[in-house]
Amino acid sequence: LSFMLQAPRTGRPNLRQGVTAICLACSLVSLLGLWPDLAYAQSNRAKEKKQAEATRLELQQNLKALKKDISKTESAKEKASDALEDSEQAISEANRSIRDLQIEQQQANERLSQLIAEQARLSAQVEQQKKQISEIIRHQYMHGDSDRMKLLLSSDNPNRINRKLHYMSYVSQTQAKLIAALRTSLVEIEKNKLAAQETKEELDEIAQEERDHKKGLEKEKKRHTVLLTEL
Repeated sequence: LSFMLQAPRTGRPNLRQGVTAICLACSLVSLLGLWPDLAYAQSNRAKEKKQAEATRLELQQNLKALKKDISKTESAKEKASDALEDSEQAISEANRSIRDLQIEQQQANERLSQLIAEQARLSAQVEQQKKQISEIIRHQYMHGDSDRMKLLLSSDNPNRINRKLHYMSYVSQTQAKLIAALRTSLVEIEKNKLAAQETKEELDEIAQEERDHKKGLEKEKKRHTVLLTEL
């Protein structure tokens, strides 16, 4: 426009330059008309950029928190796995202890059965020994010690006298042996009774220990189930 206003002063107007100036003016007017749109677009881009930055920061925070949770979960999983392994070992040891106790219980029952059978045999033996001793005592009571003197003063055959004296000596030795055997049998019976009592007490202890192990096993199995659920 300035060119067009200045053209008459020179006295030599240029048509091409005028047209160019008009075009430039029109372009400028168009640009001035588009300025509000350009400003609005720039404002939107700034908002979008700000929003994107906020979203990025939020995602970073969420990712950081997620990594932290994953780390905690892995740590908890590792602890639960270790606890589960310990629980499995405890269950295995409890089962092994129960099996050992059952074997001991079976062996103790066998010993007790043998002791009971031995007790019956010893009791029968004692009764037999008492009976034999009673027979000898009854015989001595009926004949008394005068039998020995009668034999010595008798006019019977000396060989017969010797045989009878030898028989009476045999009876005396047999009586002593029977009494000694009876005493031994009575001692064995007392030992047998003591052993049987100790075996019964051992069985009671084994039974109590077995009950305790079974309670511990049931408790450990429940803990094992909880650990599996947590894992």
